[in-house]
Amino acid sequence: MRYFLDDINYQVKNHTQSFINFCEAQYNEQVNNVAKSICDNAKKAPIVLLSGPSGSGKTTTAMRLEQLLDIWGFESHTISLDNYFKELDEHQQQLANEGKIDLESPDRLDRDFLNTQINCMLKGEAVNIPRYNFENCKREDSGFTLTRKENEIIIFEGTHALNPEVITIDDENCARLYVSIRSHYLDENCEVRSKTIRLARRMLRDTKTRGRDATQTIQMFERVNEGEEKFIKPFMYRCNYSIDTLVPYEICVYRSLLLDSIKNLPQTDDIKALTKLLLHSASLDDTIIPSDSLVREFIGGSSLKYL
Repeated sequence: MRYFLDDINYQVKNHTQSFINFCEAQYNEQVNNVAKSICDNAKKAPIVLLSGPSGSGKTTTAMRLEQLLDIWGFESHTISLDNYFKELDEHQQQLANEGKIDLESPDRLDRDFLNTQINCMLKGEAVNIPRYNFENCKREDSGFTLTRKENEIIIFEGTHALNPEVITIDDENCARLYVSIRSHYLDENCEVRSKTIRLARRMLRDTKTRGRDATQTIQMFERVNEGEEKFIKPFMYRCNYSIDTLVPYEICVYRSLLLDSIKNLPQTDDIKALTKLLLHSASLDDTIIPSDSLVREFIGGSSLKYL
């Protein structure tokens, strides 16, 4: 779908709350439809594999699914594949900082450990869920032991979730979901690519939660995009479901949060396109955005939490 910026600006200025509600309802309907199908097949496929490129809204989508499944009587748990990263020693950390270790590669995951835990979950055996500490690149005990009961659903969220060489359980035991930005903004005959919006999302999120400035995010984003082409897109065909995560009003929220900070950045094609889009967008106060909105994943203040 294409969204004309003039139309969005009009709605933001003249029908602010109703437009926000409309946009949220569009996304929620997609999640609801997927959740219903997962419930229908929960006995046969209790594992949900959720993948998508960086900045696509995987975390929020996983949490919204968990909320709905819990409400509908299928207790569920969301686990990030990040928790199964291999540990790095100091030398490997230095190599990673120098770009000599591909942090986007599925080889970063401890596949044997991951699949051992998933198979234990399928059998209803107790599993100690790990947590990855990104500060020291070590895996830690989260303190949470999971014993999956009948009708319980486990959601694994991560960029490599659809790669059959990463998660090797039988296809019949899992539902596979791909989330991404499929819609586009159209501004004066200039179509803004989805990865430009994902870059905006990452710049905001990285600044708030990962201690990176915008320049660092841009530098990393090139490698992230290369990783997407090599390691994520080739497995899109395996998904049973897909969700478009563009929230039409979100660019208006990002205007005041990003515009000043990107003026002095290297003027890449993505930054030029983003700057133009922000300049022509109406401004929308982030304080009125719902606490469970997907947009909150990137601007902060989300009420959704998971392991």
